[in-house]
Amino acid sequence: TEIAQKKAGETITVTSNVYAIAMWKNAPTVTVSYYSIGNIVDSDTVAVGTQYTLMNAQGLEVPSGKKFKAWAIGGLGGEQKQPGDEITITEETYIYAVWEDITYTVSFNANGGTGSMLDETEQLGGYVLPECTFTAPTGKQFKCWAEGSASGTQYNVGYEYDVTANVTFYAVWEDIPAVPTGLTASYN
Repeated sequence: TEIAQKKAGETITVTSNVYAIAMWKNAPTVTVSYYSIGNIVDSDTVAVGTQYTLMNAQGLEVPSGKKFKAWAIGGLGGEQKQPGDEITITEETYIYAVWEDITYTVSFNANGGTGSMLDETEQLGGYVLPECTFTAPTGKQFKCWAEGSASGTQYNVGYEYDVTANVTFYAVWEDIPAVPTGLTASYN
C-alpha cells in the first residue's frame, strides 16, 4: 500500500477505501536570549507563537550603585516589561536587563526653627551637607546637623555623608552667646 502525503486543502480522487491520517509537524522554534551588562545570562528555545513569561531578575550580577528596573525587549531602547510579564514570541528575541541608579531621599527637619528646605534625591555615596536655611528659634543660632533625630550623630556643614538609605537631618540649635556685662561693643 502506498501512502501519499497531501497538504490540507488539496483535492484527491477516491477510487477505493481511503484512510486519512493526520500528520502533525512541530511548530518552528526560535531562541529567546537574555543579556545583562553585555553578557548573555540565559536562553530558552521556544515555539513560535508561544506566550512566554519573562524570567525573574534575581541572581543577576548587579552593577555597582544600580538596581534592576525592567527587561527591554529587542534592545536597550525597546519596550520595557517586568519579570513575570508575558510576551508573544514571533521570532528570535533578545531581552536586555535595564539598570537604574539607586537613589535615596535626604530630608531636613527645622527642629523648632521655621521655614523649609527641599528634600534632595541623591545617588548612593557621598553627599555634602548644606548650609542651614531654616530661621532659628528666638535666641538661638544654627550649630550643626543631627542624623535621624535631634539627638542623633552630629555633623558640620560641608561634611561628606555616605548616603546608603533615606535619611533626615535635624537642625541643631544652640544659644546665641550673651555679651558679657561690663563690656561694650565699639564699631569703627
